[in-house]
Amino acid sequence: MIWRGLQIWGLALLFRVQAWLLSPGATVYGILKVDILNVMGPAISGAALVWGLASRASSRASNPIPRIVALSAAAAVFSLLTPLVRASTTLAGLPDPIEWYFRPWPGRTTFTFFPWAGFVFAGAAAGSILDAIRDARNEVSVNLKLGAAGLAIFAASLAGSFLPSIYAQSAFWTSSPAFFFLRVGVLLMLLTAACLWAQRSTADRFSPLKQFGRTSLFVYWIHVEMVYGILSYPLHRNLSLPAAVVAFALFTLAMFGLSVLKTRLVNRVSPGAKRGLTQAVTTAP
Repeated sequence: MIWRGLQIWGLALLFRVQAWLLSPGATVYGILKVDILNVMGPAISGAALVWGLASRASSRASNPIPRIVALSAAAAVFSLLTPLVRASTTLAGLPDPIEWYFRPWPGRTTFTFFPWAGFVFAGAAAGSILDAIRDARNEVSVNLKLGAAGLAIFAASLAGSFLPSIYAQSAFWTSSPAFFFLRVGVLLMLLTAACLWAQRSTADRFSPLKQFGRTSLFVYWIHVEMVYGILSYPLHRNLSLPAAVVAFALFTLAMFGLSVLKTRLVNRVSPGAKRGLTQAVTTAP
């Protein structure tokens, strides 16, 4: 998983090279722009490292509690330090492309390690819980408990957002820990909804949810230029709200169609890939 994280980071750089080639007026300096993949890659490697260290520290490798605690604590640290990191003057001495990884810079980054890497660690903590399931009958029960926990986290975060901030500088919609944990709660509830939806079909039955999940990187890769690039530039800021909703629905269907086409092409070129994927899905907890 550490290697996989580094692969994602490498793909992030390749993605910026593609944007530089396809976007008129783009500069070479823009290749160093920090986007979500730049953050996710190192965060995946970091979460894998924490996962491994927590597992080694446990007396029983099968005990998920140390991993859950360590990963949850790491997620909380990323969130709680965000207002402090963004207000720090120490980072100003770093080279700009490195500083962009730690706090937003107009035109160069929106996603930064603080707090966005924390979502990877929070997801890994939830994944540790799901990974511990050994009886398929317990899967729905565990996911329902995760959803209930998500609802509790959401409610507590929403209530906390109305309290005075403990930070000298903090904005709810960007750097507030309350907003971070509120989103974690929403994601846990969505995870439960996805589990319940998946129970409607067997592993061998086609599922749009699983299709998007298996091709999420592909969809992300192709959609950015189509939405933000020159292909849709005439539509930027020119659609009414109803038109934007219709465009969103049509674009989602288009992405789904391209996702299915990509899967079929891969299976046609490499028939063994489909057999391996089916085996992996049917044997997963």
